[in-house]
Formats: sequence, structure tokens, C-alpha cells
Amino acid sequence: MGDPSATTAPTPSTPPAQPPTSYESVDVPPPPGSAEPGIQYPGQPDARRRPPLTTDAGVRIPSGIATRLRALDSDFQVLAARGGGSIVDGVLGILTGGLTITIGILLLEEPAGPGGLNMSPYLFTYGGASAVRGILSLVLMTNPSGAAITYSHMPMTTMAEVQARLDYGERELASLADRARLSRIIDGSLNVAVGLAIIPIYLGPNNFEIRNTFDWFVLIGAGISAISGVITLLSSTEAERRWSAYEELRDRLRARGEAEGRQGEDAPRSELELEVPAGRGPSIAPMASGGAGSGVLGVTGTF
Repeated sequence: MGDPSATTAPTPSTPPAQPPTSYESVDVPPPPGSAEPGIQYPGQPDARRRPPLTTDAGVRIPSGIATRLRALDSDFQVLAARGGGSIVDGVLGILTGGLTITIGILLLEEPAGPGGLNMSPYLFTYGGASAVRGILSLVLMTNPSGAAITYSHMPMTTMAEVQARLDYGERELASLADRARLSRIIDGSLNVAVGLAIIPIYLGPNNFEIRNTFDWFVLIGAGISAISGVITLLSSTEAERRWSAYEELRDRLRARGEAEGRQGEDAPRSELELEVPAGRGPSIAPMASGGAGSGVLGVTGTF
């Protein structure tokens, strides 16, 4: 029999790697564009921090102005992507209103329809509202593409140009919000007025009696128009919401700047202030020491 000790023992197999029981310790980098300025996320390299905004000449722009410029740039990009009123919409509204009024004029001399009602007043009301809405769409143009293109191409070589770009962006964003608000109020008021006016105009000649199925369609359409007008009056547009958010951001930045300025003025001075009477100031004189080639200086005086 051979020596049992000479027998080679089987090498134990390496156990498979076990998955981590907790994923809290795993550093997962944030998705692109999600890192906020000044915040260091786990596993996030320093290169992902937002660099300071500078002019074209390399001069660093103050943080408050840089934040407002970034906000304006984001607002114009979103508003331009979503679009607004166009010339085509206004022209189509005017043509639709004119065509509806023309049909009402042609039916004015025709005999009354079912139930003894004439459709001409009904067509005049809706045609007139559509034409007015088209005219207002042309007058109160709210397409932000032009302002966004001009803002994005303004130079920032000097601080004066940076301030000019900031002023232009604020002025145009406020103008877009004002025109959008006025257009919303007029459009909502027209819908409510038309919806409420249809009932006496259409059913008034028939003593407000519903005599056929078409009368129900007219009433339902009038109710939908009135409800949509109320919703339009109560709902703010995208331009209005973004201008309101920008105003809040600007006010917070200004308040923080004023607070930091007051804090700098009210901060206690760290230097030591000494009152020295006239003619009794400190004097410096050499003092003898025990070793050759060495010496010390003494300071005397009244403080």
C-alpha cells in the first residue's frame, strides 16, 4: 500500500462571486445633465461640475448674473420649441370667419329651417367670433422663435454686452408673457360671450323652446364654448409661468446679494485697533546680548 500522505488532496474550487446584498455602497453616476452646480454626487468626477460662465474674453461672470442668463436661455429654448401663434393661424381664422358669415348672408333670405328658426344669426355669431380671434392672433403674435434666435446670437465679449444680453432677455420674456396673457384673456372672454349669446340669439325667436334635435346640438356647443372660455381664463400660459418663475429667481438673487452686502458691512473687524497718544508712540532700539555678533531688538512704548 502506498503512503496516504503522498496522495494529492483535491484543490477546493473557488466559490462564485456573490452579488452584493446592499446596493447602497455602489456608486452609480447620475444621468447626463442631472448634476446641479455646486453639488458633488457619489462617484461623480470633478469634471462633471458645471464650469463657471465666462465672457468670450475669458472674464468670469458673477454668479447671480450667470444664473439669470442660464434661466433665460432655458426659457427661450423651451418656448421656441413649443412654438406659439403664427401668421397662418390668424389668416385661417379670418378666412373661416368670413366664410361662415358669407353662408349666413346667403341663408338670410331662405325660408326658416326645422322648427321655424333661421340659421343666419347663429352663423353670424360664430363667424364674427372666429374672424375677431384671427385678427387678434395676428396683432398679438406670441411666437418666441425670433426673440430666442436674437438672444442666442448676442455676443458676450465684455461685461457691457453681457448686461445688454441680460436686459434684452428679460425685456423679451416679459413682453411674451404680457402678450400671451392678453391673448388668453381676450380668447377666453370671446368663448364665454359667444357661448352665452347663442342661447338668446338662436332660441329667442322661438320663445326658448326646443323643438328638434338640432336645437340640442346648438345648446351643447354653446355650453362647451362657455366652459372652455372659463378654463382659458383660469389657466396661465407657458410664457406667463416661466416669467413668473424668473421673477421669483431674480428677487431671491437680489435679496441674497443685499443680505451678503449688509453682512459684509456689519461684520466685526478682525484687526486690532490701538490708540497711541501723540508723542508717545512705540520705539525700536537695539539691545545688547551676551554673545558676540548677536543682538536683539526691543520695542517700548505706551499702548
